[in-house]
Amino acid sequence: AKDTFKKLVVEGPLTPEEETGVRVRFGELMSCFVSSTYPILSGKTAPEGQPVCDRFKLVLLESHRLLITLADGCNWGQAPQEAAVRAVAGFSGHLEKRQTELTSLRDIGRCLLDGFAAAHDRILVDKKYLLETGTVSLSGALLFTHSSNCSSANSPPSWGLAGLNLGDCKVFLLSNGKVRELTAATTGGGGVRGPPTDSLSLRDLGGGLGPVLPDGQPYLRQLRLWYAACSPGDVIIFTSTGLSSNLLPIYQGLLPKDLGVPGLTQWSDPMESDEIEAVIGFGEDFLAKLLNEDNMNDVDVVPIVEQVCEKLIQHSFSLTKTSREFLVHHPQKRLPKDYIQFPGKMDHVTCLALRVPFYDEYPRLLTSLSPSRSPPTRYFDPS
Repeated sequence: AKDTFKKLVVEGPLTPEEETGVRVRFGELMSCFVSSTYPILSGKTAPEGQPVCDRFKLVLLESHRLLITLADGCNWGQAPQEAAVRAVAGFSGHLEKRQTELTSLRDIGRCLLDGFAAAHDRILVDKKYLLETGTVSLSGALLFTHSSNCSSANSPPSWGLAGLNLGDCKVFLLSNGKVRELTAATTGGGGVRGPPTDSLSLRDLGGGLGPVLPDGQPYLRQLRLWYAACSPGDVIIFTSTGLSSNLLPIYQGLLPKDLGVPGLTQWSDPMESDEIEAVIGFGEDFLAKLLNEDNMNDVDVVPIVEQVCEKLIQHSFSLTKTSREFLVHHPQKRLPKDYIQFPGKMDHVTCLALRVPFYDEYPRLLTSLSPSRSPPTRYFDPS
């Protein structure tokens, strides 16, 4: 099918300068911050672990559809960065070309799965040596409108968000002051959370695209297809591993007893079902508190999506401050694995926040918005 639906594209990082980090604003609709919480060592001008291996893309399509993709290249270097770029291009390109075929939620789900296959294949194109090929965590979703049987004839169509996730990228929905993780390791119909469906381990990201397995195949253990109903004004939050990890209680120096999990003095690895439920609930409650209206500035002055990104990025920088300071002052030493004394996980960090628009507002967005780009703010003194 011809690519006749694509209207506006915002993506990044795009240039060598942006590979150290970038802030992208798209009016009041979307904000994305890309940065790194690694330290800047003596004599260096950029953080360790360059280039940033995260990649994002937002595509505004006709017929009230928005396509969001976030890839997190695993480890450091050019190989994971290239894998992230290729994965985003493969997945997003596949869905952009298939828009005319998507007439039901079943069609969208199948297309999301095919898009991940396209992303994996794109990573491997012209690669002779698998050991030199990067791997990625990937999250992709389509925001779309559909008619509701409960709506009156004069009501605008409602919004739905269907997505697919693999690895440690996470997606959250902020609605009416409450936060729900859409990529959680649980199932349940009608928005009701069911029991955990899988294990959670800090040593196992749960999956990845690219040659993760020895035969060049992807690792799909925690491949998850999900759906959520959305309302105008809700905020959809995509986070890379460097942000989502710092929402976990273990990286905040908390023990099972701190979350009310009985009978355990340390976290299991992999975690059991009661631990997983506690961890997911903690992350949602922590985010809701962090993004509480009392902590926000006037949204008429600073768009809500920008404030969401600012607070999540700043949280990761604040949490990992002591770890950075240790490595700056002791560059030849290994950081102690003590999350009470050295909380947080340093990593490349990306937060993309998207406000669900009003139905009648969407045509104006297609013609009036243009992205602005600037270097990211560093939230610590590297000296």
